[in-house]
Amino acid sequence: MAKSKIIKDLANGLVDTITALKRAKVLVSDLNNAEISKWLDCEISGYPADVAVPSYRKVHGSNGFLFQEFNGKSYYMEECIHSFRKNA
Repeated sequence: MAKSKIIKDLANGLVDTITALKRAKVLVSDLNNAEISKWLDCEISGYPADVAVPSYRKVHGSNGFLFQEFNGKSYYMEECIHSFRKNA
């Protein structure tokens, strides 16, 4: 595949993320840039335990939900989920 086609497909969003990363790896191979190549490997295959995961790959959340009654009162019900899991 021609480099110009790889670049056009990436720029125009015509390929999925994994395909884009794999094609980027082809382009980077000519640059002999080990740092970018390692980053691409981690993005494609996952980050090993001995490599720091970038902040954009970390997701923060909680194990709860918002319960809203008909009268407009809202409750955050995290404990219900913990109790439910213990009883399941």
